[in-house]
Amino acid sequence: MSALLTNWQSGNELADMYGCAHDSASRASGQTALHLAAQCAGQGLPGSVDILRVLLQHGGDVNLPSNTVTSAIGECLSAIVDRRAASSSDASEQHGEELRQSNDAKDEVAYDAVLMLLQAGADVGELLPSNQTILHVCATHYYIVHHVAELAPRLVHLRNADGQTPLDLVLDNAELEPVKLALLNHGASRGSDVFEIDLLIAQEVAKLDEFLSLASQNDEHREQVAAISQMSDLYLPRSPIDAAKLLACALRMARTHDIDDEIEILHNKLLQIYTRVFSMFNKHEKPVRTYLPFA
Repeated sequence: MSALLTNWQSGNELADMYGCAHDSASRASGQTALHLAAQCAGQGLPGSVDILRVLLQHGGDVNLPSNTVTSAIGECLSAIVDRRAASSSDASEQHGEELRQSNDAKDEVAYDAVLMLLQAGADVGELLPSNQTILHVCATHYYIVHHVAELAPRLVHLRNADGQTPLDLVLDNAELEPVKLALLNHGASRGSDVFEIDLLIAQEVAKLDEFLSLASQNDEHREQVAAISQMSDLYLPRSPIDAAKLLACALRMARTHDIDDEIEILHNKLLQIYTRVFSMFNKHEKPVRTYLPFA
């Protein structure tokens, strides 16, 4: 298989040489060429996605089990997990930025393979030994998360061996707001475990709520606007969309009560958040390539 990654000819030759059916599988592992190609893709090897495409186009069974996992997508996901674990242990041997770029490039290959297998009808319910699902392994990829959460909403609630849901894995990353929304829209919740930063925010919000209540009683609209704006600043690092909702509320109040000097400030802050959020969606929801003629 490794030789094919750098040297292969036509699709028919590839399929004939390595086969797609279970009777051409490795006797020891029960792996077909499709399993091996998916495994190579999970490792991030260049060319593996092309081989995967050809094997699928020539009759590869996307849900055929091997002896170790139930399908090709399981091989791919397991390879992703193993690669990341090995990369984490080797982190001290490489510069951080170089390692990050290498991992990102390999993840791109792996995610292309996952998308291809999904489009071919792969079973999304594959569970890895560490109790990780496809949502755990691909938590940073918006389209995979959105697609899988629609197909199998129950997966958003499953916890891995460390007790984490897919949402827990992305909660602290403000750049993954679209992923968080996709999970939340399909029933994900933070559960009973509250992060330390959430407690700090809750304490500050409670203080602001108390102040807001007093300001409301005294009809101090300017103070209310300022308090809501401060609350928005607290939410911004973790949830830009919640921050935008609060700013919109403050802006509406400022306009209602003619607090002109605050209107432009709030408007500009809101525009900056919207620009940031839209850029996130443009980044995560890029056009999805159709790899196979399965329509």
